[in-house]
Amino acid sequence: MGDLSLRAGQPDEARAYFEQALDIRERLARALPDDYEAQRDRGVSCGNMRELAQAEKDQGQIQHWFGQALTTLRGMQQHFGSLTAADEQLLQQLEGMAS
Repeated sequence: MGDLSLRAGQPDEARAYFEQALDIRERLARALPDDYEAQRDRGVSCGNMRELAQAEKDQGQIQHWFGQALTTLRGMQQHFGSLTAADEQLLQQLEGMAS
């Protein structure tokens, strides 16, 4: 719903959806540290918050959520030993943007 709200030009509504999802996903990621999907979902929420910050042109929040997404993927790679092909591609893309 957050994606749809953001595309419809309703950033406040998108924020409410994204923050709710982030809260749930962060709690799940903490409760299930060995669950790949729980960790990945937290990273997806960080990406959603970054997209919202981009729409709002908030450079500080863009950098914050970019860093959170990158840290999540790096942590997953270290913890699980490898990533899915899609997640590995995303990590490479984010690392390229960070340099």
